[in-house]
Amino acid sequence: MKIGDISERLGLSHDTLRFYEKIGLLKADRTNSGIKEYSDADINRLKLIICFKESGIPLVDIGAYLALVDEGPGMKINGWRFFFVRKLGWRIASRRFSVRWKCST
Repeated sequence: MKIGDISERLGLSHDTLRFYEKIGLLKADRTNSGIKEYSDADINRLKLIICFKESGIPLVDIGAYLALVDEGPGMKINGWRFFFVRKLGWRIASRRFSVRWKCST
């Protein structure tokens, strides 16, 4: 899916998508001609980023969580624990169940 398609589908501007790439939250593949292509996994990742942002979680903390998830399958559960309890503290941890259900992909 191209940047225009993903932008329209998820309601994100092109600039937002480029910014997410710049800060390392997202990495789009490129075609041989240099056009960015987003996969279904990228779409799911963006949906999660949107959900976390709407829940009031800062991008730097979203990045910390996604870095843990990127380390492998076992890190997702440990990542949730780290993300909500140790990194964000009790304020976000108290909302973890609503965020978890709202953000499930």
